[in-house]
Amino acid sequence: MNWTRILITSAVVFSMAAAELPAQRRRLAPTHADLQYGPHERNVMDVWLAESAEPSPVLFSIHGGGFRGGNKGVDRRVLQACLKSGISVVAVTLKK
Repeated sequence: MNWTRILITSAVVFSMAAAELPAQRRRLAPTHADLQYGPHERNVMDVWLAESAEPSPVLFSIHGGGFRGGNKGVDRRVLQACLKSGISVVAVTLKK
């Protein structure tokens, strides 16, 4: 094995991954934010609509936490993959 080559390749891969971290941390803005879905003021959801001339399927994301905690965040990679595939996303939570 050529350890120098392995170390250099690993360093390049890790530096590329580190360079993408700030972009991954940025939240993709929803098409519609904090839409009220029920009578309580904390009944809100975010909606990301896929670009489509026709109705699209929807991924409905409910956080873990039994509506006592958690947030309506959706993993950026999942969100981007859905939107790219023509799938809209809805995330529901209780605001604190």
